[in-house]
Amino acid sequence: MNRNTMLGQITSSGALPGRTKRLSNETQETPPISKLSKISSLSSKIGQIYSAYLFASEVYSLVKPFLDKKNEGYTLEVKESSGDIFYWVAFWLSSQKIDHDKSKSFSVEFGGDSVVYIPKGKFSLPWSENHIGIKINEGKEEGRSMNSIYLTFDTKDSAKPREFIDHCKEKYNNEREQHSIYAATGYGEWHRKCDVPERLLVLPDELLQEVEKDFERFLESKQKYSRLGLAYRRGYLFSGLAGTGKTSLCIYLAKKYGFNICPIILSSTNSDETLSRILNATPNKSLVLFEDIDSFDFSKARGAETVEESLLPGYSSGREKSVTLSGFLNAIDGVGTKEGNICIITSNYAETIDPAILRPGRVDKKFNFGPATKNQIIKYAKAIEAEISIEKAEEMVSRQITLCQVRAEIIDQLEL
Repeated sequence: MNRNTMLGQITSSGALPGRTKRLSNETQETPPISKLSKISSLSSKIGQIYSAYLFASEVYSLVKPFLDKKNEGYTLEVKESSGDIFYWVAFWLSSQKIDHDKSKSFSVEFGGDSVVYIPKGKFSLPWSENHIGIKINEGKEEGRSMNSIYLTFDTKDSAKPREFIDHCKEKYNNEREQHSIYAATGYGEWHRKCDVPERLLVLPDELLQEVEKDFERFLESKQKYSRLGLAYRRGYLFSGLAGTGKTSLCIYLAKKYGFNICPIILSSTNSDETLSRILNATPNKSLVLFEDIDSFDFSKARGAETVEESLLPGYSSGREKSVTLSGFLNAIDGVGTKEGNICIITSNYAETIDPAILRPGRVDKKFNFGPATKNQIIKYAKAIEAEISIEKAEEMVSRQITLCQVRAEIIDQLEL
């Protein structure tokens, strides 16, 4: 066969003579498991692209930078629904020297008694050798306040808006004494809900002192952990019947020592990867709270089957798509687990918890919360300005009731 004939056959068929049939046979003999792997890989990539698209769409809807052709500057629209970004900008605005009447302003609540006032209308403020044009729009959506802040930057530098938002965030974090309670999103992010509230806490003195002592010792030991090559994190188990003060103690600790609270609901977390992403995104200096862990059944979580098995026709695992025990353990003390935060697990029935969760390094200290004591009952009554006799307090103790039940009985007797 001469060279021209061979080239003509390659051009018309795309292959050398005798190869077409062989390639066809090779394709037909591809193992089924390989096809399933390819389908699984493609499905995974599509899922990742779609998740990225949803995340990008959410960010874009919160803060929309667009070019203002009139002054060749940049304008940011920050809506009240933007969450943290809106609060950062509002806090910065409230700190500026602006002559305005509160009657001509709208208020922004940061939780508790923390309120700032933002003037309505249009004005300009200096920032970083530039001026920012401010326009406040009041609005409502479905009966709820939905205000917007428009920020126009007289610069061609597209990085300035992002720098300004970072500046507002830093000012907010550095100057606000309040710390926050956060809620996790499906994207592995945290959104601020409210300030950590004041909470009346009445516990046995010995228990409270023991918790505070260990908590403070941990906070003072960062350099020691580093010197010894230990991961700087601490885990606690608060166990006892419902209503004994476990959650109230978490709020008390966060308020006293300046921590955020980041509760994680395992039943609403759909995979090990999501849990790991949520934990790694927690704000610095946070109490990561897993409440009533004994009520979550890790054995129902899907995770043991292979991807190939799950793609077979008629396959059903009989298990829920959720967090597995191994995924939980790796998330709270794995190689990539974030340091500096404190993990608190609460339980009504600690004896039902898997021992692997309770080993040192995951749970370093255990505290048990029992029925109300006589001193607790008298101390609580005094705190809410109620009268209770020693005989009545002793009668309550004999019934082995919790402080929550004590509170209900005392309040029922008060004339509110």
